[in-house]
Amino acid sequence: MLMGYIGTETDLVLPSNVTELHPYAFCGCVWLTSVILPDSLKSIVAPAFYNCASLTSVVIPNSVTSIGNSAFYGCTNLTSVVIPDSVTTIGYNAFEDCRNLTIYCEAASQPTGWASDWNNANRPVVWGYTGE
Repeated sequence: MLMGYIGTETDLVLPSNVTELHPYAFCGCVWLTSVILPDSLKSIVAPAFYNCASLTSVVIPNSVTSIGNSAFYGCTNLTSVVIPDSVTTIGYNAFEDCRNLTIYCEAASQPTGWASDWNNANRPVVWGYTGE
C-alpha cells in the first residue's frame, strides 16, 4: 500500500508492486503534473488525488475496478482521463472541480455501479472510446 507521498517529482510512475493507495496518498501535491499508475493497482481510493491542482495527466490501467468518492476532486488542470472498461464503480464527486476535463470512457454507457453524481460537474464525456 502506498501511504502519503512526500516527494517533489512532477512526473511520477508508481512502482509495479503497488496494489492500493492510501486515502489522501497524493492529497495537495500541487507540483504533481502527471501520474502513471501500475497494472497491479486495483482501486483509486477516496480522495487519493484531492487538490492536485497541477495534475494534467493520469493513466488509469485496466486493472482498476473502482474509483472512490472525490478521488480527483480539485484537479483543476486535469485535461483528460480515460476510464477503462474494467472500472465497475465510481463514487460521488469523483471529478468535482476538474474544470478543464474531458472524460473518455471505454464503456458504451454509464455502468449501473457508478454513482449518479460521479460527474456532477457535468464535464464532457465521450462514451465508447476506443483510443482512436
